Amino acid sequence: MRTIAAIAMAATAFGAAAAAQEFPGGWTFDVTVYAWLPALSSSLDTKLGRLDADLSSGDVISNLDFAFMGALEARTGRWGFIGDLIYSDISMDSSTPRGLLFTKGVADTEMTVFSGYAAYRLHEDDKVAFDVAAGVRAFSVDLDFTLKGNLAETRHFGDSQSWAVPLVGARAIVKFSDRWTGTLFADLGGVSSDETTWQALATVRYAINDDWSAVAAYRYMDIDYQIDDKDASVELYGPAIGVVYRF
Repeated sequence: MRTIAAIAMAATAFGAAAAAQEFPGGWTFDVTVYAWLPALSSSLDTKLGRLDADLSSGDVISNLDFAFMGALEARTGRWGFIGDLIYSDISMDSSTPRGLLFTKGVADTEMTVFSGYAAYRLHEDDKVAFDVAAGVRAFSVDLDFTLKGNLAETRHFGDSQSWAVPLVGARAIVKFSDRWTGTLFADLGGVSSDETTWQALATVRYAINDDWSAVAAYRYMDIDYQIDDKDASVELYGPAIGVVYRF
């Protein structure tokens, strides 16, 4: 079940890699589906010390409870509108401070992240296109660390938090040949030093035919926030592969 969920992930921010078919009124639509198996790091400051949990890309499938990601981009003229949804629920081992007081640490990171952008095309020719974007990223994160007791009682740290921050971003699209296209995308957002986020995405697309393309990418996302005035963070990073369908 976990393997199926991981392979069935739908894409974030990969709309830029898809060339879309013209619709009435000058609108175009891009959708991509891919499998992303990122490494994950999460941390939380507590009165017992800093708790850290790390998971490599190779261990994601065995620790993944569920994940879904999807994106849609609509374009007309110089304007593009992008919606990007990420949901993941991953459990993993965490650090155990205070020596023999605890036998094991377990971290469960469940999060939903939605990013919405309005993008404006500043430049486009036969080889290169460049966009600037602005929007908002909304979060719902449930970060739970459990320290299983040995000489001390079992302890739980963490909480659920929901918040949103404004974003600014930029995207460059380079056409290498009739079949090969590369995309670089980055954004940055925040309302204070306690609530910040940024991401970077590099994508290579190969056009199989007029309707289907294959994509490969690498993505990094960083999220910093607070739980009960304590610093918390989540990082996701790793490769992805997928297919693009034009409709």
